[in-house]
Amino acid sequence: NRTYPNVLNYEGVHGQEQMKWSKVGTDQITYDVTFPYIRMACGPVDYTQGAMRNYNYTWYKPCYVDPVSQGTRCHQLGMYVIFESPFNMLCDSPQHYEQEQECTEFIAKIPTVWEETVAIDGKVGEYIVMARRHGDKWYVGGLTGHAARTITVNLDFLGEGEWKVELFKDGINATRHAEDYVRTESPADFLPAELQLRAVFQQADVFPKSTSISQDSALLPMTAQRKSGCSTLRLIPTHS
Repeated sequence: NRTYPNVLNYEGVHGQEQMKWSKVGTDQITYDVTFPYIRMACGPVDYTQGAMRNYNYTWYKPCYVDPVSQGTRCHQLGMYVIFESPFNMLCDSPQHYEQEQECTEFIAKIPTVWEETVAIDGKVGEYIVMARRHGDKWYVGGLTGHAARTITVNLDFLGEGEWKVELFKDGINATRHAEDYVRTESPADFLPAELQLRAVFQQADVFPKSTSISQDSALLPMTAQRKSGCSTLRLIPTHS
C-alpha cells in the first residue's frame, strides 16, 4: 500500500460484521486491543466500525437482521482514531445515524489519513492509547479489554499554544446500558479529572501539557470491571 497503485484498505481482520453470527462468548473486545499490534503492522484494516447499537460483553448475542456490537458507544468512536483505515465506513443502518446525530457528526470530523501518530501507552491484548494529528488538530483515542484502568496522558505532543477539547466519554450507566455516553467541550487546561473509558479504561487522567508526569505514574491500575468502551478527544487550537 506504500507504492502505486496504492491500496486503500484490506480485509484480513475479524471485523465487526462477525457479530451478526458469532457465538455467545466470542470475545471481540479483547480482539480489538490485540490486532492493532499485529495485523495493523501489515497495513490498513477494513474493520467496519461505527455501530450505534451497542451491548456490553455480558449481554451480547448474535442477530443477523438487527446486529449489535460488543462494547460501549465510545468504544466505537475510539476505533476511528486507533484503527488505521484510509477508506472508512459507517457499518450501521442509515436510520440509526439519523437518530444519533451527535455521534455521527463527530465521526464525520475524524480524518481517515494522518500526518503524525504518537503511541502513548498500551499492551498487546490489554489496552492501547494513541494520538494522531491531521493539520493543526489532534485526536486521542483509547481502547481497553475487560480490565478497568487509569491512564495518564501527557499532552506535550501538542506543542505551544492554547487548546480546546471536544471529549466523548462513557456515561455513568455505561456498565449496564452500553450506549450511554457524555460529550463535553472545554479548554485543555480544564479537562475533567476522569475520562471514563469504560473497559477501554475505567478512568484515564488527561493533564495539560505543562504538567510534569513521571514515567512511573503513566499507568495506575483500578478495579477490573466488565466494561468496554473508550474516551475520545479532539484537540483544536483556539485560533481555529
